[in-house]
Amino acid sequence: MEAETYAIEVPLKDFVAFLKAARVGKRLGKRNIASEVVEFRFSGEVLSISLMGVTHAIPAKGRWPGAVHIGLASMQSLVKVPPTLSPLCLRVHEGRLSIGTTVFPAKVDR
Repeated sequence: MEAETYAIEVPLKDFVAFLKAARVGKRLGKRNIASEVVEFRFSGEVLSISLMGVTHAIPAKGRWPGAVHIGLASMQSLVKVPPTLSPLCLRVHEGRLSIGTTVFPAKVDR
C-alpha cells in the first residue's frame, strides 16, 4: 500500500517571521538543542508550530495528518537559510517533512 502524501500552503512572509522569532541562542547548548522538538499541527485554516513551549499560528490551507515532529537542530538549518518559494508548501510523506525544497526526517502522529 502506498503511503499518503499530505500538503499545506502557508504565506512565505509569515513562515519567515516565525523563523526569525524562533532563533535559539548558543546559550541553550548543543545537548538541549538536540533534545528539543518542533511540532507542526494543522486545524481548519491555521498551522500551529510549537517550539520550546511557545506556539506560533500561521494561516494555511490544505490537508495534514495530525501532529508532525522534527528536531530543533533540523529547524535551525532553516533559520540560517530560509525558504524562498511563495507560497511555501509543507509536505509530509513516508516519515519525512518537506519545507519548500528542504527535507527532514519526521515523526508523524495521526
